This record gives sequence, structure tokens and C-alpha cells, in this order.
Amino acid sequence: MFDLNNKTFNNIVSPTVSGEEAVDFNAVNINTYNNLSPLFKALIVSTNNGGKYALKVIDKDKGFYFNYREGGLSIKVPLTAIFNTNDKIRGILGVAFSSAKFCPSRSRGLCQLDSPELCYAYTGERQGSKKSYNYLMGMGSYLNALLSEYYFKLFYQDAEVRHTFYRYCNYYNIDTLRFNLKGDFKDTADIRCIEYMADMGLNLTGYTARDDLRPYLLDMINKHDNIILNGSNIMYTNQFRAVNSILEYLTAENQCLGGCLKNGCLNCYKLHDALITVLIHGKEAGVDLKTADNIHFLTWLFKQAELPITTADFKSGKNLFNNIKNAFKKHDLYAEVPDYFLKLTKKGNIVFDSQSAIIQYLRHLIRTNNINLNQYRGINNE
Repeated sequence: MFDLNNKTFNNIVSPTVSGEEAVDFNAVNINTYNNLSPLFKALIVSTNNGGKYALKVIDKDKGFYFNYREGGLSIKVPLTAIFNTNDKIRGILGVAFSSAKFCPSRSRGLCQLDSPELCYAYTGERQGSKKSYNYLMGMGSYLNALLSEYYFKLFYQDAEVRHTFYRYCNYYNIDTLRFNLKGDFKDTADIRCIEYMADMGLNLTGYTARDDLRPYLLDMINKHDNIILNGSNIMYTNQFRAVNSILEYLTAENQCLGGCLKNGCLNCYKLHDALITVLIHGKEAGVDLKTADNIHFLTWLFKQAELPITTADFKSGKNLFNNIKNAFKKHDLYAEVPDYFLKLTKKGNIVFDSQSAIIQYLRHLIRTNNINLNQYRGINNE
């Protein structure tokens, strides 16, 4: 963890505002603050006791917040308003420089996905809390681009904020920051921010499709051995490739398993010079994956595992994953599926936990039944 005694802090401190009025979290109405910045309005809603991102009691008691001041008003902002805790892997914090809806890479035609509906970050934003200011403004589930504009200014200018951040990381055993949780780098200023965090002693990992910023990004990873940059269809530290072929994904050397904490996969946090393959898994993935090739492969795979699922089970609807769920229900097969891959719905039905859980179950079938996928390739190429 961090050794505060060996760190040199900048003496520049953000100026105080005389006559500050503390914002009443419980009785706030953002319409009364129209003269303030969108950031301040977003912070009011997102730190409101009734909002999704209310300041945790433990964070408040430990002083893990900073005072944001604007226009004679003061608001206590939890560090998680900037650094989002990542439940995929413990010990990880995450930050977004932009939103998925307004992704800089997509706007430049650099995204390898044909539709934003295939992007899990875009899908996740649209499922955000309706109490979030950014959701109401159509920007997604949290502060994203609004906060990133102010993000590192706090660290550049306020020693107290940096000191609080170090204490926060030590308390929660944080050693890694994951950047570009959604969206991408907006410009070279964001790259300098990542370098600054690397100089503070954090390990950093993240993703980018910004091939147009290649000279700056290569310079960044060449200078810092504690930064792992996974390029989307581009080789930086690693290359991340999204595919819509289930067979291609399952036979790839390095597979992104999804659900990092649950599956224990650390490929994009640890590997170097690797091609990492991920199966598309946004909202419309089940539609995009419902191809003749995938259905042919799946029916062969289920036959090898002696499960009575045939091509007829894939004729209804447009979503491949819904077809699989319905087929398991129709043939009463859920009893044969390990609980690890299942969940109980509010209606009391047992179903697969997620799209990722279905794919992981396919890997389980291959492993436990000793199925040779090269055999399928041979049959398919005859």
C-alpha cells in the first residue's frame, strides 16, 4: 500500500469560500441551483441520501470525502463520486473519462462494434438509477464526463484531497485503478492524468480504441511499467478482440471470462503481448449471436453432452440466449446445471444467471465431457 511519510505533497490548496452554505442533502431541489455548474448539480443528486450513490456511513466516519465548493455553497463528496468501486475484482477502483453514450472512440469511427447496443458499458449506463442527474440528462448511470473534467484538478491542486485518497486506498486495500470503465480517453490531457496516477504509485489497467492517439499512448506505457493498456483491436500492452463466433471464442488461447471476481480471470490485469478474445455481450448480443453457424455449433455441442436440444429449439424469437434458457426449461434440464451458473428470479423460477453464465456453462460442458472442439472443426470443414 501507500507510504504517506515518503510522499511529497503540493502545498497549493483550493481556496475556501467565505460564508459557505452547506447543502441540505435531504431537502435539495436541483432546480434552485440553475446558476451552478452541471457538475455541482450532479454531485447534489448523486450524494443525496435518497440517491444511489449516497455517502456511505463508514466513508463519512473515516473522512473519505472532499468538500466541493462553488458559488458560496459547500457539499461533502465521497471519493467514490470520482473513483467507482469495482465489484468485479476486490482491490480495484475505476474511473471513466467519458460516458459510453458519448464515447470519443465511437464518434471517431474507431469502435470495433457495429452498434452501441452491443457495448456492455453503453447498456449499463442506460440501466442506471433514475435518481442520477446524468441519467436524467441522458448521459448514463453516473457522473462520467462531467466529473472527469474536474477529476485530476483536485489532485493537482489540493494536497488534502490527495492525502484522503491515499488513506482511502490503504483502508480498503486498493492497489489498482481501472481506467476507461466506459467511454475512452477524450484527449491527451486524460493520458497525462493516468501518468500522474501511475507516478503516485498505483497500478493501472484499462482499455482504449484510440488508435489516433497511438504515439502518446505508446510513450505512456513505455515510460510506466505499472500501466497495462489493452487496445481494442489494437496491440498496446495487449490486444482485446470482440468476436461473434462462439466456437472462435471457446477455442481462443486467452479468453475474457467476464465477471472477473467470480471467475478469477486476471488476463487484462496481468498479461503482456497477448491477444485476448471476448464474446460480444451487450444488450443485443443475443440477437447478433443468433447465426446459422452458432446454432449449428451449439446443437452439435449439446449432442456431444447428451442433452436433447436441437435446431428446433432455436427457431423462435431473435435472441440466442433466450432460446437456450427456454430450451433448458422445456426439456427440464436446469436440475443438471450446477448452481454456480444459476439464479432464482423474483417469480421463483430457476434460470441461467446471465449471458456470461451461459457461456461459462458451455465451457463447463466441454471440460466435464472431454469434448474435442477440433473434432467439430474437422466435421464442419469436410
